[in-house]
Amino acid sequence: MALRLPTSLQVGHYWSSKSGLAALLVSLGLLVFVFLPLETSGLIGRAWVFGVDVWMAGVVLAGASALGWRRVQRGIIALFAVLLVAMLVLRLIARGMQDRWTEVGASSASVVVLSLLLALILAQLFREGPTTTDRIFGAVAAYLLLGLTWAEGYRFVDLLRPGSFHGVAWAPNAHNLSTFVYFSLATLTTAGYGDIVPLSLPARSLANMESLLGQLFPAIFIARVVSKSLTSPRTPE
Repeated sequence: MALRLPTSLQVGHYWSSKSGLAALLVSLGLLVFVFLPLETSGLIGRAWVFGVDVWMAGVVLAGASALGWRRVQRGIIALFAVLLVAMLVLRLIARGMQDRWTEVGASSASVVVLSLLLALILAQLFREGPTTTDRIFGAVAAYLLLGLTWAEGYRFVDLLRPGSFHGVAWAPNAHNLSTFVYFSLATLTTAGYGDIVPLSLPARSLANMESLLGQLFPAIFIARVVSKSLTSPRTPE
């Protein structure tokens, strides 16, 4: 018997809806600019950010269904679901403990899931079809997600090799993630304020990759929008 996801998670209801990518963009903005800084400052509890983790996992599952993952064998889909559950469990445990290796597991799982979500969004952005406002929302969401994914990557490197960054101190329960998000967005946009500096070779390699992607992604997406506009048939006046 084939495994079928609920109708609300299928392509015709989330990813192709007018509010799908816009809602994702708003949620990412709230996570990056509101929830993570408030959690770091201690003004909100861990439950708020974990609730966002659960929601993001649901979005990844919806995207997987939308792109045809439900056509593959049930074992692969089950493995994918286990990955999402493992990420949520590890993040929940990490937010309740002050153990560096638990944080390593949670951070690595987050990088995998965020990368998957980014791949799903990019697949939607560069599919065939006209350029719409949904694609613009998706492009901004993908840009923010690039910064968030790299922030988790930076934190993973710093957990494995403490001292990989100058200007960042280790903090339990992911309380310094917003600091890495700040550094990641500064690197992605090539602002480079200089208050946080990568020291280890893995950290520098990640920073170089992100700064390059920060320049290439807008250029490639704008080129696609322009080419679609030039090649699309014009309606007679």
